[in-house]
Amino acid sequence: MPALETQQLLARLYTEPGMLEEFLSDRDAFCATYANGCGELIRQIDPGQLEFFAVSLRAKRAGEVKKLLPMTVRALGGGFAGAFDRYGATTIASGDRKHLADAMAFCEWLIQQSEGFDRLTMESAAYELLDFKVRFDLKKDGREPMLVEATSGRRPWLRMKRFSYELPALTGCDGGDQHKSNRVRLALFARLPGFRGIWYW
Repeated sequence: MPALETQQLLARLYTEPGMLEEFLSDRDAFCATYANGCGELIRQIDPGQLEFFAVSLRAKRAGEVKKLLPMTVRALGGGFAGAFDRYGATTIASGDRKHLADAMAFCEWLIQQSEGFDRLTMESAAYELLDFKVRFDLKKDGREPMLVEATSGRRPWLRMKRFSYELPALTGCDGGDQHKSNRVRLALFARLPGFRGIWYW
């Protein structure tokens, strides 16, 4: 197995709880299924250390994303940890801006899972994702798990979005009371030659 494939397999062990459980329950069967050509290397990994590192890595990823998505985290409340664990099992962030890539991809994942979350969560995730997209693009590799990378956005880009909740970014409030607004707000997110920004009314 080439070095890159070995690294990808290790990354999946660190990030996918299901794969980690498979490894911990039967290392020989796991190596026969996944570790083509590097079974001895994988067998030598200490299961306790691997599990500890995997849990620590997921906790660190979640902590960094929390810092970048205050509105979304507030909207999710106690459901953030469970939602991020589910997302983290499907995605690996790469590149120089791993935490940013994780935050953007997590927002996209939430929006795609719309039936499982309330409207406030959807709008919070949409706003924070579009805010990042004013400056950055999210590159995705569709393999399982998906690899994501945040890169500087250079091409012109425009998005308009309606918001029905009083999000802190739209009202300037501290976000203590995010309730449905009496009127729909429109926000324009723009990345154009010479200027970038968000306009809302």
